[in-house]
Amino acid sequence: MATEDRSKMSVVLTSCDMKRSVAFYCDMLGFELKEAWPDRDNPQWGNLMLNGRSVMIGAAMDPATVGKYRGGDVELEASATKAATDFQKYPSGVGLSVCVMVDDIGAYIAQCRERGLQIKGEPKSQFYGIRDITTDDPNG
Repeated sequence: MATEDRSKMSVVLTSCDMKRSVAFYCDMLGFELKEAWPDRDNPQWGNLMLNGRSVMIGAAMDPATVGKYRGGDVELEASATKAATDFQKYPSGVGLSVCVMVDDIGAYIAQCRERGLQIKGEPKSQFYGIRDITTDDPNG
């Protein structure tokens, strides 16, 4: 029996502008768009990968229409409608940080800066043992 790698997971972020978000993650952070729905040119959902790590992005939806994408699953529709309603009510990004681990943070920072990424402050070694950078995506 193969051992499962429990260190891998994905987050799903909501975007008000999918093209801008996909461009940011790919062009600035070096992710690759692996899957997109309904297509790569006009994605409403995308799975972006970097070093085996996944960040999924889904388009913000109108709470009144979110149900048509849930295949008749009433429970899922209620949950998605609440999420779409909450996204409209509250500022995006509040209370959310996403950390994506890379093998060589120094090399990664240099690559991101070459791409034009605006980093908040300088790379910092945190008290908990991780050296990191901070930036905002287009949705905050």
